Amino acid sequence: MAVSYVGSNSAGASSGTAVSVSRPAGIQSGDIVIAFVNANNTPTISDNNGSYSFTQVLNQSYNGTSASYGIFYRVAGSSEPSSYAFTLASSQRWEMIAAAYRGVDAGIFSAFPTSSTHTYGTTSSVTTSAVSGGLTAGDMVVAVAGGDSNSPTFTGTPSGWNSRQNLAGYQMATLADIAATGTNQSAALWTASTSIGWGANILALKMAAVQQGRKMSGVMAKKMSWFRRGR
Repeated sequence: MAVSYVGSNSAGASSGTAVSVSRPAGIQSGDIVIAFVNANNTPTISDNNGSYSFTQVLNQSYNGTSASYGIFYRVAGSSEPSSYAFTLASSQRWEMIAAAYRGVDAGIFSAFPTSSTHTYGTTSSVTTSAVSGGLTAGDMVVAVAGGDSNSPTFTGTPSGWNSRQNLAGYQMATLADIAATGTNQSAALWTASTSIGWGANILALKMAAVQQGRKMSGVMAKKMSWFRRGR
C-alpha cells in the first residue's frame, strides 16, 4: 500500500512574526506532516510548537535577499494541537501550507530536500529539480514553490500532479504531489500569471517498510502462482 495523502490546510497574512495554520483534518498517529512557510525578505523561520515540535529540513533564501522559505516535518502523535505555529525573526508578509501523509517509513525521506535541490529564477515558469534515482513505486513525491509577491497567482498545475494548495494574496505558495511509479520523477512545472522571483524544491516520502514487504509478498505470490501453473 503506497503513501497516501491525508489532507492539508493553508493560511497567510500581510505582516507579523506569528505564523500558524489549522491542523489538517483526519490526522492519525504516525502520519507525517510537511510544513512549508514562505516569507518576504529573509527572516529566520523557527518552530514554535512546544512539545509538538517539527524538525527543520531547510531554511532557504531566494530572489537575492528578498525572500526565503522553510521546510519542516513532524511525525504526528496520539494527539495533535488544533494548529501548527512558527515564528519569523521579523515582521513580514507570509503564507504557510501544512500537508499530512500516511504510510511513511520511519526513515521519512527517499529524496531529501536540500539547497542542492533548490531551484530559483525570475520568470513566469517555475520548475523544481527532478528526482534521479532512489525512489520506489509507492513513495510520494512532494513539490513546493514560493513566489516573492502578493499579487500574481500560480496559474498552472504541474501536469500529472495533484494540486493540494495554491495561495496568493500575501506571499505566493503552492504544494503538489504525485505517487512515484519508478526510481525517477521528472520536474514539477508551474506557471505564474506574470514574471516573479521564485524558489522551489522537491522531496519524496518513503513508503513504510511493512507496506513494501506486503508489496513484495504480492509479487512473490504471483510468481509462485505462475510457477505452479507451469508445472
